[in-house]
Amino acid sequence: MVFLINKTIMKKLLLFFGLFCMINLTFAQQTVILNGHGNHDGTVRDGDDPVDASLPFSDILFWVGSGSDSAEFIVNFAQPDTAFAWGFLFNGSTTAQEMVDAIAAADPRFWSEGSPSSGGDLHFVLSNGDTLGLSPVDPTMGYNFWWTNLNGVSAGAGAASTLHNGDIFKYGDMNSAIGWDFQYGYYMEEAWVKTPTAVAPPTDPLPDEATIAFSEILYWVGEGSNEAVMAVNWADTALAWGYRWNGTATVADMMADIAAADPRFSYELGSWGLDDIIFAVAEGDTLRKVPYSYWESKNNGYMDMGMGQTLANGDFEKWAEPAAGIIADSMEYDGYWYYTYVYPMTINPVSVPETGSGIDNHEISRMYAYPNPCTNTLYITNENAERIELYNANGKLLEAVENHDTQVTLNMQQYPAGLYLLKVGNDVQKILKK
Repeated sequence: MVFLINKTIMKKLLLFFGLFCMINLTFAQQTVILNGHGNHDGTVRDGDDPVDASLPFSDILFWVGSGSDSAEFIVNFAQPDTAFAWGFLFNGSTTAQEMVDAIAAADPRFWSEGSPSSGGDLHFVLSNGDTLGLSPVDPTMGYNFWWTNLNGVSAGAGAASTLHNGDIFKYGDMNSAIGWDFQYGYYMEEAWVKTPTAVAPPTDPLPDEATIAFSEILYWVGEGSNEAVMAVNWADTALAWGYRWNGTATVADMMADIAAADPRFSYELGSWGLDDIIFAVAEGDTLRKVPYSYWESKNNGYMDMGMGQTLANGDFEKWAEPAAGIIADSMEYDGYWYYTYVYPMTINPVSVPETGSGIDNHEISRMYAYPNPCTNTLYITNENAERIELYNANGKLLEAVENHDTQVTLNMQQYPAGLYLLKVGNDVQKILKK
């Protein structure tokens, strides 16, 4: 009887031990998943963990401080996803905060606002005047802040972290981070894989962007209470016109009106917008862009919308080709280099066209388009049967007609209401679609 009781107890003990092993094995498997590297939805990420990007110390261009030890400081913004790197020299050890303060004191383009990890911010001013900072809160996350990494892993002490020779300290905007080390529903680590751009030392002040006073303008086109100046900066010459209007006007309006009033001035539109600006200085002497160049536009010193830019009273609009500019800054983004130019060339006012000059009497196309404004159909009389092109206000080619009769009809019903540019030969006429 005793033997049977012991046998029963033994079976129960063995069964309990087996269940205990199964539970622990299952828990261990779950622990591996929870402590693995995963995605925000809790699934396990395949492949290697992301590597926090940095620059070799030899690529750093701007070093701050002095000493035999060195550290790298990186800020990774999110809008746009771009990163910048500085170098810091010291002796022995220092803190990340001391490094940030020293760089902010040496580089007027960079500054820290409060404590970045606790509601503060970091700022960097680009050469085009844009100021970068912490991106807006992502509504799917409900928060955003600056994360700190030291040598690729989370720096719990933040700006108070002690730095030693060879350390890399990074502030990263959470909206551009890639999480890893997913544990118990949270990411323990964050990485920024954007390769930083080495910040160049501040240079001597660049020359100012050239302008011209409205009082210096000699040739005004149009009538109205609003005034703007348009300058064109070719490789070796810069000229300016005045423009007056009432109501609303765009750069496309201004250029079309100037081209209609000044027989020396014309421009060519391509498939992607403005292709060239032409000015006949004298017979046989014409200003054009240099081969393989392009035109960029600025409104009051800042890049604008080109032909589609809306004008305001007092605006200064400049078209310029980079051959005339000085590089103020450059930045690599997604494998492409982008350059910012300053155009310091003196701008001369265009003289009033002389009546009876060889230029004024040049042959022009005999073209007439009606009705203007139009609704559904535009009729064009073109006695020279030249190529006809229709562009929208941004300079995009919509349709072209060539090898046609002297009478042409365009179906405008397919286009939305707005301003269009009709080009026939060298003539450009504004067309308003109701």
